[in-house]
Amino acid sequence: MQINKQLLLVCSIALVLPSVSTLIYRRLWLEPAVAQASVSVPYTIQLRERIKYGPLDGDKPFRTSREVVIARRSDGARSETEVFSPGTSMQRQRRLIVLPDLRHIRAWDSVGLKTTGPPMTLDHIEKVQSGKPTAESNCMNNSLGQAVDLSYKFAGKEWIGNVLAIKKTIDRPHSLTSWFVPEYGCEQIQRKIEFKGCCTADKIDPNGPTSDSGELSLVSIKPGEPDSALFDLTNLVESPPGRANEAEMRKFGAEEKFIVDGKVSYKAADEAYWSVRDRAGVRPPQ
Repeated sequence: MQINKQLLLVCSIALVLPSVSTLIYRRLWLEPAVAQASVSVPYTIQLRERIKYGPLDGDKPFRTSREVVIARRSDGARSETEVFSPGTSMQRQRRLIVLPDLRHIRAWDSVGLKTTGPPMTLDHIEKVQSGKPTAESNCMNNSLGQAVDLSYKFAGKEWIGNVLAIKKTIDRPHSLTSWFVPEYGCEQIQRKIEFKGCCTADKIDPNGPTSDSGELSLVSIKPGEPDSALFDLTNLVESPPGRANEAEMRKFGAEEKFIVDGKVSYKAADEAYWSVRDRAGVRPPQ
């Protein structure tokens, strides 16, 4: 029996790709929310993710799939560093850096490349900021009083280490419990999930057995300005996202058919990347 391909999404690039719909579906469940509450308190949060076959309390062994470091500076810039398959020959690192003006920079550190998004308009910045969860609402609503995620239910408060966290749950079709910290911008610091059914959204039996599971756990929280290296991009070369993804896949031995699939999935992102640069008159030689 091969390891569940859906769960591999959190610990590998497309070296063992399932269907595109499965990738998107699992990613929506497993990735931390991008929108964080607007805060000026600087901090560094270290997390660890482990995955396994079957239920969390089953007898199958865990294995570490990701090490995550989330850092926020006092100027509002945020960096999320992910190290996939740590300690193995497949270890690789990516970062997502969001600058104070909300420009997004994706760093593909393992291949020395980065992809820089366009600057945001003031209207867009205001819209994004107003849509972030607030500490006053227990990380449930934004500043406009709207729910940030209708799927979640408030399930109380719990201490995780030395911080008080908001507990949220989703019962069906999968079992998901997450903990968010109002003190640090409603960052997610813990998550437990058990997947039901087989492979894609249309093949789920909510009452069926757990096919695989995972847990994201808090390792440490450190208040204060983070290490500047987490935001350092000086040694990276600018690249469209599709090219960076292909370079990473080739470095780690992906099969050619998966590389071709990757090119297709990044086509729209690449077109948007070049379109912005064409309008600004800054398209570099390809």
